[in-house]
Amino acid sequence: AEAWAGFANMNTDIYPMKFPNGGSISFTGAATGADVGVQFKFERLPNPNNTPEFFADAVTLSGATETTYTVDFPAQNADYTFSSFIMYVRDRDTPATVRDVVVTPAD
Repeated sequence: AEAWAGFANMNTDIYPMKFPNGGSISFTGAATGADVGVQFKFERLPNPNNTPEFFADAVTLSGATETTYTVDFPAQNADYTFSSFIMYVRDRDTPATVRDVVVTPAD
């Protein structure tokens, strides 16, 4: 895949999202053979109208046993809305599983 390629959420029922108090992303993941880094991105809209945008911290999937991972992200400007959610796989050519992705705004 190209370096810019990712997996976009196509369920438009969850949009728009706002994170004035931050939030978290939790998911189940596993990697076989080697560790695999994944990273999530929020955008205002898909390209070319993606600003504002931000990345959550990268997470490393480690081991073939499915594990629950959670990554927190900081508060965003209360005026910002996000209608594009993308997952990028940072390590190529390594099998990985990611499922049950849940985005939760902080209270």
